[in-house]
Amino acid sequence: MFEMSRVAARPSTLAGRRVGSRRVSGSAALVVAVAAAGVLLWRPPPPEAGPTATLPPHAAEVWPNAQRASINASLPDGTVYHPTLFLDATASIGTAPEPGAAHLRLLYRAPGGQLRELRRLPNVDEPEFAAIAVEKGTIVWAESTIDTNGRAHTELWSADLAGDRPARRLTADTGQFLYLGSEYDLAITDGWLHWAAASPDQGTDTELRAVSLDGGPVTVKAQPGDWELSRWPYLISIGSGGPIRLHNVVERQTTQVAAIPDEVVTCSPSWCRLLVVPLEGQPQSVLVRPDGGDRQVVPPDTALPSVVDVAALDRFEVLTEGNADNPEQSSRVLYLYDITQRRTVEIARGVGTVQSRGGYLWWSTGVGKETVWHTLDMRSI
Repeated sequence: MFEMSRVAARPSTLAGRRVGSRRVSGSAALVVAVAAAGVLLWRPPPPEAGPTATLPPHAAEVWPNAQRASINASLPDGTVYHPTLFLDATASIGTAPEPGAAHLRLLYRAPGGQLRELRRLPNVDEPEFAAIAVEKGTIVWAESTIDTNGRAHTELWSADLAGDRPARRLTADTGQFLYLGSEYDLAITDGWLHWAAASPDQGTDTELRAVSLDGGPVTVKAQPGDWELSRWPYLISIGSGGPIRLHNVVERQTTQVAAIPDEVVTCSPSWCRLLVVPLEGQPQSVLVRPDGGDRQVVPPDTALPSVVDVAALDRFEVLTEGNADNPEQSSRVLYLYDITQRRTVEIARGVGTVQSRGGYLWWSTGVGKETVWHTLDMRSI
């Protein structure tokens, strides 16, 4: 359901923070797979029964003026394009192999469809463009390769979207870069790029690293405990055992998230996502504030969260319904749950891959060279 990278140095982080444990059996086996991919698992008192379920309305009816677009994945050279970050409804950053597949390319696809190659890496080195962020016309990314000894190496690079200046390496001093598939794995603020790295001695500290967008030496600050970056300037605790905590690195304040024993939890500074696990029946998706308030059961109960980050724009939860064993196959139904209106809206059917970053939602239909990417600007809703 969620894509994770080899760059992530702590496998336990993929399941969030667990408080206590219990065995899950039968139909709840699905929840184990979801929790292992980053969705939080919680067993609070059962939610109150709602009204009889009805089919969600379609986005075309509810949000007729929302900005949407569709682009073909097939490029003029015959390769297939995979967007990893949309800059507007049609412009994006993404990857595609070169013809012959000797290299993997990082591309800027402009609003008119023009392509600009930002980087290329030999496929023999198992390249991965693991995290991408953009700020005021500057794009930064983490790129990972595997050496002949099987060790992963990560570097941070930058490029300007305007002009044709070549990409420049910011640093190779990344430490054990933590990549969890979140849009917050890299954070740009005040001309600095921030990321988190695992402690090199396998201790309990997390390294908070930063480098100027102009390059130069990397600053490293040890933060006691296991943390990942959330929406800047927050960290969210990860790993096994203990309460969930949110830490503001600017104000140096830590908040403990309301939780009960026997939970696997992940949160943003504004919302926590959980799955209620009944002894029998279908798991139920729930949203709740970090202080335990404003609890909302997310319909339909047959759908599950489809992206790592909780509550895009603090308003929308991305859900899919259907077989997720092979997300490349277009067989799912895509929904958005609108927190402010407390309702679920159907976005599309026959959906394959689903991603959301920076206020944009995008999904694929079709397979291979017949793939089409569809976008929805959630900020226009």
